[in-house]
Amino acid sequence: MGRTTIHLFLNRLLANYFTVYVKLFRYQHYIKGAHFQPYQIFFTSLQKELDDKFIG
Repeated sequence: MGRTTIHLFLNRLLANYFTVYVKLFRYQHYIKGAHFQPYQIFFTSLQKELDDKFIG
């Protein structure tokens, strides 16, 4: 693999991570309704899992 291929792969990976992270953040902060608590816990755990996996 060349440097360009690795560079493009890492850019795409970072863009995908950022998109998922922002969507989880928005889902977590705009939850309404009767199932607020379980969804809040679920999205918080997903966000923590992403943080642990990519940020360290």
